[in-house]
Amino acid sequence: SGYSLIKDQIRQFILTSKGERVMMPDFGTSLMNFVFEPFTSNLVTLLATDIQEGVAKYIPNINVNYIRFFQNENLHGFGLPGIQVQMSVSPKKSLDIINIKVKI
Repeated sequence: SGYSLIKDQIRQFILTSKGERVMMPDFGTSLMNFVFEPFTSNLVTLLATDIQEGVAKYIPNINVNYIRFFQNENLHGFGLPGIQVQMSVSPKKSLDIINIKVKI
């Protein structure tokens, strides 16, 4: 409950690929499609928009303060590429801040 629930909702949304959920084809993100792509400012903008629009639709009880992305070949160890998403969110009607990190 509380902040733990919000963190779990965001992690579940980010780690779910679009089209993975039955009857909810636009739930989730397309981050997995870009793990091996060059990390450009256009890609970061696309991914941030993807997350912000989805969060607004499926987790409407929070405000997104910021989203940052990091790409590194050692996020998962063994030299495998990955993307790390760092987010700061606030529950609506609250000034509290929740920081979240999700590795893909």
